[in-house]
Formats: sequence, C-alpha cells, structure tokens
Amino acid sequence: MKKLIVLLLAFIFLFPFGAAAETDSVVSAQSAVVIEASSGRVLYQKNAHIQLPMASTTKIMTAILAIENCRLDETVTVGKNASGIEGSSIWLSVG
Repeated sequence: MKKLIVLLLAFIFLFPFGAAAETDSVVSAQSAVVIEASSGRVLYQKNAHIQLPMASTTKIMTAILAIENCRLDETVTVGKNASGIEGSSIWLSVG
C-alpha cells in the first residue's frame, strides 16, 4: 500500500493530469525521467542530464518519509518555522 501511494505521488508531481508524455511540450517540468523499476530501462526523458535544484523531489521525499515513519491517520500541526519557507512549497499554513 505504501509503495502505491509513493508511486501515485511521484506520478502527480511529474505529469500533469490527463496528459501523456508523448512529447516534450506535454511535460511542463524543465527536466524529467521515467524509469522502469524492474529493468532500470529509461522509458522517457527530457533534459535528463542537466543539473537542477531538487524542487519537487523535496516534496516527494517528505511524503515518502511521512508514509514510512508515521501513522497515516495522525494529525500534524504545522508550526511557524515550517510555513512560508522559500523555494519548493507544499502550501503549509500555521496551525
């Protein structure tokens, strides 16, 4: 179940809803890579070798850590130091 949630989150961040990765113009990200997990074969790439800041990778990693280390029915209160952080944002508000 956790793997399914992680894959779903990764898909949501990498591809816009209702779009197929048929051309570079469909993927709004500056760079993207889709890799088949069982073989390691690259299925799709767009600017795969350019170095970029982590951006949505931070959000995906946060979700993975929360899924692996927390109860999914647990309520978390957002503190002042976690809201309004510059850069990659997941739109957290205090409280």
